[in-house]
Amino acid sequence: MGKPPEKPLSFAAAAAAPSKETLTLWGGGLNGFQPWCHADNDNALLFELTNTKISDIAFRSAARQVFSPNDTCGLIIRTTHRRTIAEVVFNSYALREKHIGSKVTLPNGQIIAGHVPIPEHWDIVRVNLSNLPAVQHRKLTTMILHALQPYGHVIEVCIHLEQGWFTGTGYAIINKAADNSPRKPNATKSPPLPLDHTIPITSEKGKETTNMYATWAQMPLYCRYCHASGHSRLSCPSKPSPRCFHCQVLGHIKAMCPYRKESLQQTPKVSFTANAQQSTKRPRVTPSLPPTSTKHEPKSIEPSKSSPPRAPPNVPASPNPALKDHKQPANAMEQDPPPSPATIKPDDLPPSPPIQDDDERMEDT
Repeated sequence: MGKPPEKPLSFAAAAAAPSKETLTLWGGGLNGFQPWCHADNDNALLFELTNTKISDIAFRSAARQVFSPNDTCGLIIRTTHRRTIAEVVFNSYALREKHIGSKVTLPNGQIIAGHVPIPEHWDIVRVNLSNLPAVQHRKLTTMILHALQPYGHVIEVCIHLEQGWFTGTGYAIINKAADNSPRKPNATKSPPLPLDHTIPITSEKGKETTNMYATWAQMPLYCRYCHASGHSRLSCPSKPSPRCFHCQVLGHIKAMCPYRKESLQQTPKVSFTANAQQSTKRPRVTPSLPPTSTKHEPKSIEPSKSSPPRAPPNVPASPNPALKDHKQPANAMEQDPPPSPATIKPDDLPPSPPIQDDDERMEDT
């Protein structure tokens, strides 16, 4: 029997790939992102575990397969600012330099390498970039490095890909401290300029110039409409005037419309007083109920006219011969039923005996 036909690729399977990934254009490690952070201990290597999705126990077990207990003195895993960093501390500076190129293979097959922590005097700033031109990656790297060079030492440049496509966004890691970096293309000895929200970016040949927009933590106030510094979008002078939905005039909104306020003032307000409210209230109707009494008087039960008279029961013959000649009176079954308590009159009752006092009772005795 042959193999079953393959199912066509569904949309869910096509979208299962990560929607956003980062491509490093400059700097960084070969098998992972450079943490670009300080170490808490001397002679340490840093491993970025933020996107590895493994437990601390799994990483300790994998790292022990690479680093000997005789060379290391500790492994510390810390989480700061949504990042998980593993710090492997060695016994000496020479041992750390020896294991800089060592790589740790994780249980899921991913390989990560250790990185040297940044010096204590470095001032690292992550700058998010938008409105980047869609050009070849090699050209874009040169354009970003040249545009950000006056603001500090650029140590890493990355762009974001969504479903494998570049959408014009990325970020750069900049060292704001004046430092003579060993990377000659970006080394600078002059103090860097303060960062600006709008940064011009020029093509490789210098023919076309556009603006890319930079944002970073604790940046000053800027406008999201005209991208100028010093004011917000709400008070932007370049923003078009709003149109009133009431009078259709530019310059104000409906809540601040002067024509609407005049019309509201001329419209009389109807106020309801307490007397008017009372006069409009309907009286409460209480249904009348029959009087209730605690006495339960018996009622006479009258036979139904529609029901036929009940026949006398069949009395079996008495086995005693002496009772054969005994006959019941003819009117025994024709006697009237006893009067009901409801039909008894006071005159029909027998007189009650007089009530005697205690003295009369003593005389009788």
